[in-house]
Amino acid sequence: MTHKPMLIPTLRRGAAFLLLTMMMSLLNSCSAHRLVQRPVDSSLDPGGHDIRLFWRDQTFALCQASVKDEVLSGVLQEPRFEKVATFEFTPASSPASRAPEEFHDAEAARKVGAGILQVFVDRSFELVPDGEPAPGRNAAIPFAHISMVQVVENDTGLAIVKTFGAAVLAAGVAFVIILATKDSCPFIYVQNGDEEVLVGEIYSGAIHPPMERDDYLALPVAGDGDCQLRITNEVLEVQHTNLAELLVLDHAKGERVLVDRHGTPHRLADTKAPVTARSLSGSDILDLVAADDGVPFIDGGHAPDLDPQARANIDMDGMILTFDRPAGAQQLKLVVNARNSTWLDHVMSVLFERMGDQFKPWQQAQKNGSAAAMQQWCRDQGLPLAVSVQTPDGWRRVDQFDLPGPIAERDAVLAVDLAGVEGDQVTVKLECGYRFWEIDRVTADFTAAPPPAMTKVGLARAVTGDGRDVTADLLADDALYLHQPNVGDAAALTYHLPRLAKGQARSVILHSKGHYDILRDPMGQPEAAFVASFRQPGRMTGFSRELFHELSGSGSR
Repeated sequence: MTHKPMLIPTLRRGAAFLLLTMMMSLLNSCSAHRLVQRPVDSSLDPGGHDIRLFWRDQTFALCQASVKDEVLSGVLQEPRFEKVATFEFTPASSPASRAPEEFHDAEAARKVGAGILQVFVDRSFELVPDGEPAPGRNAAIPFAHISMVQVVENDTGLAIVKTFGAAVLAAGVAFVIILATKDSCPFIYVQNGDEEVLVGEIYSGAIHPPMERDDYLALPVAGDGDCQLRITNEVLEVQHTNLAELLVLDHAKGERVLVDRHGTPHRLADTKAPVTARSLSGSDILDLVAADDGVPFIDGGHAPDLDPQARANIDMDGMILTFDRPAGAQQLKLVVNARNSTWLDHVMSVLFERMGDQFKPWQQAQKNGSAAAMQQWCRDQGLPLAVSVQTPDGWRRVDQFDLPGPIAERDAVLAVDLAGVEGDQVTVKLECGYRFWEIDRVTADFTAAPPPAMTKVGLARAVTGDGRDVTADLLADDALYLHQPNVGDAAALTYHLPRLAKGQARSVILHSKGHYDILRDPMGQPEAAFVASFRQPGRMTGFSRELFHELSGSGSR
C-alpha cells in the first residue's frame, strides 16, 4: 500500500486557507535572501522564474516550464548554478532541505538567487526512473506530488511577508494545509568531502529550560582524522546549546552502533524486518515499514474496512508489529527510522496563537516550571512515540522515542526487555498523537553481544560565523552555553577523531544537550476555555484529529 497525496481545490479557496494565512508568518534566511512560501494551486505561475526541482537527493533545473490542469510541466536539465565556497544560501525550513548552495559573491547571489522558484517533489513520485538520465527528459508533475513551493526574494528589511506555501500531507488524505512557522531546534550539518550534508536536528521539543535534554544523533562519519560539523539556527527561535561532544564506537565491519535516549549504546549486527505490521486502525502496513523506501507511514485512521464514523473517532496513530524471536532471546533492540510531521508543528502553532497576548507570560512562567510535569504532559498528549510490548497480562509500556524534529528522518534505538513475554514471537506497539509522526522503517535486532567500548571526543575548536571562539561554551554540561538568537547564526565545530584500527568499522554519535525558546508574538484576547482544555490528557491528539478533518472538509478519511 502506498499513500499518495491529493489536492482538494475547494480547500485552497476556503475559509481555512484565509484563517491560517492570517495567523502565521514565516521568515527563512541565512544571508541576503529570504524564502517565501507559495500556495500550490492555480495561482502558481512559473513564468519569469528560474526553477529548481528538489527530488529525493537530486536537484534539477526545469526549463520551458508551464502549468495546466494542476500539472507543472517542463524539461529537466542539470542545475545551472556554479558552486564556489564563498557565499551561502540555505533553503532553511523546507522538508527536503539541501546542503547550502554557494555563489561567487553576494552580488552574484542577488542576481542568480532572487526570483528562483524552488519546487520540492514528493519522494514517492517517480520523476526519473532509476538509472535513466535526467537531462532532456520531459517532466509532468501533478500538484498532488508537489510538497512545497518557495520563491527566493531579496531581504530588504521589510516586515515579514505573511504568505505560505502548501505542504501536501501524505498517507492517503486529500487536502493541502498551509505551513505554520516551524518550531524546531538547531540543524546539524557534517562536512563530507567537498559537500556539507544536513544530518538532522538536536534536542527537538525542548522548548523551555526545564525540558533541556540530552540528544544522540548518529552521524555519517566512518573514518578518522578531523570531523567538521556546523550547528545553525535557521528558524525563528533562540537556541541554547550546552554540550556538543562526539561518542566514537569501533566495531566489526557489517555492524553499527546506535545510542539510545538514555545514553546507552547498542550493537546492531542482525536487524530484521517485522513479519506482520498493522496500523492501530487495522490496515496492513508491512510494505510501508519493512523497507527504507522514503515513503512514510502516517495513520490517522486509514483503514478501508472501518466505517466513516469509526475512522472519525480514532485519535491515536501507531502500529502493532510482530517479530520472530530467536530461541533464548531476552532483549529486543527496536530501531525506528522516523521524523515528526510538519502537521504537529502546525497543531502546536494553532494552540500558541490562541493563547493570544498571554502566550509570552505563559512562556516566561515555564522557565521555572516542573520538568517532570512538562514531560508528563507531553506523554499524556501523545507527543513522544510510546513503545509497549505484549505480555500475557496485556500491553506493558516500556519506553518512548523522543521527538526527532520534522526536518529529516533519523534512526533511533530502544531496548525492550522481554521478561514475561512468552512464545517464539514478540509483538510491539508504537503509539503517538494523531498524525504526529512519520515512520519510514522499523526493524528489530536480537543480538546478545555487548556494545563495544565508547570513546568520548571533546570539541577541539568552535568558531562562530563572525569569528568568535565559543569552544568553552560547548565542552561540558555546565553553566556555559552557545547562544544562537538570530536566524542565520552558525558555528563551525572541529573534532579530532582517534585512529581507526585496520579491519574495524566505526560509528560516531553527536551527544548534545540544550533547549530553545520559540519566538512568537500572538495578539488579542486568549481563548481561555480552549487553552484550558489542553490540561486534559489526550486533548492535543483529539484536537489534531478535529482540526485535520475540519480542514480536509470531511468528517472521515
